[in-house]
This record gives sequence, structure tokens and C-alpha cells, in this order.
Amino acid sequence: MITIYTADMGASVASASNLTTNEMSGEIMSIFYQEGTASYPATADFTITDTRTGQSLWTESNVSGDTVMYPRVALQDNTNSAVTYDGTRPIYDTIPVHGKITIALAQVSVGKTGKFFFYLRK
Repeated sequence: MITIYTADMGASVASASNLTTNEMSGEIMSIFYQEGTASYPATADFTITDTRTGQSLWTESNVSGDTVMYPRVALQDNTNSAVTYDGTRPIYDTIPVHGKITIALAQVSVGKTGKFFFYLRK
């Protein structure tokens, strides 16, 4: 779980960023955002990335209320070609991570909190 509290950002800043203190290792099955008692406004924008690879795990604008994301990525073969079912429909799978995760927020109010829960398959 990662909690981001925007009061530490200063009165005029409308963004926040946090880095996990412990490395995560496994496949991300889902990411759950839970509003705090003083939650972010409905204009909150999330950008969650794997710090080591830069891989986007969740990017969404104007998030409102508790929400969950099941991040997936289109598969590629060893020639960097898309893996598909029939040449047109891509095959998706979970995203592996091994390292720290960065959560960046924009358009949030000062003094608000939110929690992010990462569910991994090891």
C-alpha cells in the first residue's frame, strides 16, 4: 500500500509524487485506488510507472472515487512483432515488475489523501 498526502507539497502545489520504499516483484494483477477521508477532487490525474523500466502501469485523467485498474500489455515475440490470435486481435498479459513504483498525481488539492493497493502474483 502506498499513501500519498498532498499537504506536504505546499499550499500552491497541485501535484504530488511518491516512490515505493520497498521493491515489488511479481506480475501486477490489479491496482486499487481508495479515497481517503479527505480525498482528491474528481479532476485528479494518475500516472503510475515502473521506476526501473519506465513502463506505464496506469495513466488516467479525472479519476473520481474508489477505482480499480487491471493493467495489461500487448505481447510481442522475440522479433518485436505483435502476438495476435488471428493476425489482427492482440493478445494481452499481465505486466511483470521488479523494483520500485512511482505514483505521480496532478490536479489534486492540498491536504488530501489517497491509498494505492498493488495486488501481485509472485
